[in-house]
Amino acid sequence: MVTADKPDALLHVILAGAATPSTERAPSVLPMPGFAKRLDDAEVAQLATFLRQGWSNRASAVSVEQVERVRAGIAGQP
Repeated sequence: MVTADKPDALLHVILAGAATPSTERAPSVLPMPGFAKRLDDAEVAQLATFLRQGWSNRASAVSVEQVERVRAGIAGQP
C-alpha cells in the first residue's frame, strides 16, 4: 500500500485513520487515529512522500492535489 502506483489508500489511512480487525485469536482492536484535522494538505503530502521514498522505497512523490482529492472524498462520505 505504501509504494502502490496510486497513493490513495495510504492517504486515506493518514487522513481518516484505521483499525486492525478483531479476530478470535486477537480480539483487541488497535486503532490509529486520523490526522485530517491536525495536518494540512502540504503536511500530509510531505509525510506520505517520506513514507513512500524512505527505507530504500522508490515510489513517486505525493502532491498536494492528490491529498486534496482524497480529503474531498473522505469529506463526502456519510
